[in-house]
Amino acid sequence: MKEQGFTLIEILVALAIFSIVVAAIITMLPGLATTNSRTRDDQRVLLAAQGYFEQVRGELRNNFDSTLSTVTVPGVGSGLSCTTTTPVDLETLNGQSALKRVKLSCTINGKTHNFSLDIARTS
Repeated sequence: MKEQGFTLIEILVALAIFSIVVAAIITMLPGLATTNSRTRDDQRVLLAAQGYFEQVRGELRNNFDSTLSTVTVPGVGSGLSCTTTTPVDLETLNGQSALKRVKLSCTINGKTHNFSLDIARTS
């Protein structure tokens, strides 16, 4: 009659394989946490820039000669620091500004993201 079950060698081999797999997963966890944190920071910056540029578009559509002094700069008190530039005329047509560039620079956790928006006069 044959005995049922695993031999000691089979159990040790299975335990060794399991240990190698668990060790590989555990070494990946800190990298995944870092990647997750960076992605979260990038997402916060992109959402702030998107909101800012939506305000800029609205302001310049209403008054293309605006200095954007009423547009809110994102990131106050959230670990995000943003600075803007005054709109720069890139092209003039018949003595009027026809194309402007607005720049936004945001820093979070030591990483700086630079954005620019070119917008043309619509009327």
